[in-house]
Amino acid sequence: MSIGNRVATNRSWLDDEGQRKSVSDWMTVTFFEGKMADFVPRQIHKGDTVLVPARVSESMHQKGGVIHSPTEVIAEGIDLCAHASPRPDQ
Repeated sequence: MSIGNRVATNRSWLDDEGQRKSVSDWMTVTFFEGKMADFVPRQIHKGDTVLVPARVSESMHQKGGVIHSPTEVIAEGIDLCAHASPRPDQ
């Protein structure tokens, strides 16, 4: 069983004027293992901070004369970090 979840990576920095800037990059992370694939949709919620050890898999294929080279992030584990504040459903 596998499940794909959208995960954001957040970066922040100070620009040349000392103003804080931040950007979020979104990617789909695939969880394959049975227990992990079951755990993620039940226990991880929007806004949760997680640590996802993962590997990147790149492939290349041609479809309709166009070369596609998707990058896939494959989770090898997941750690749920402490919540900043309790969720309303708890």
